[in-house]
Amino acid sequence: MYTLNQVHGLGTNSGIKSAVDTWYQNNISNNTDYTSKISTTTGFCGDRTSTTSSSGAPNDTGGTGTTTTYYGARYRLDRNKTPTYDCPDPDNDLYTVDGAGVGNEALTYPVGLITADEVAYAGGVYGTGNSSYYLYTNSTYWTMSPSDFNGRNAFVFRVYSAGGLGNDHSVDNTNGVRPVLNLKADVQLSGSGTATDPFVVN
Repeated sequence: MYTLNQVHGLGTNSGIKSAVDTWYQNNISNNTDYTSKISTTTGFCGDRTSTTSSSGAPNDTGGTGTTTTYYGARYRLDRNKTPTYDCPDPDNDLYTVDGAGVGNEALTYPVGLITADEVAYAGGVYGTGNSSYYLYTNSTYWTMSPSDFNGRNAFVFRVYSAGGLGNDHSVDNTNGVRPVLNLKADVQLSGSGTATDPFVVN
């Protein structure tokens, strides 16, 4: 979500958010076997902490106008290779549903996209292919982590078809979308999590 001329705006749904919401409506929302297992208090971090330095840590500069701006995930994954599960600015950038009691409570449905940091923890390396981890699909798909904005084009991290992380596609490019749901902490799983014995939500 975004608002023109605001770093952390929530006024307009992105095209991907609309697509993910439609997927949830069509496939999840009317099935209580599914919805009863989905957490509505856990969110999805679209980290928009910003800096105007291509190599510096976010310091809340830039983010609007024509000044080139770099976001937190770019600093962590491109420069330092230090992913995190923390959301640096949860009040603004942790997307949660209305009534969650945490985050920005801006979502209609409890669905989002994977973050670039989560991809990195799973085995996706910036600029390096990897076909041997579970997020590899032989196709390119978006994460929800912004990388940079050059005053004209906005760039978002993606998992490219070789399995690595990239940030060279602006949002006007066409890539796949893979919705993410958060399970409740008490959901029971079976299976060992391997390709031949995958986890099954009971």
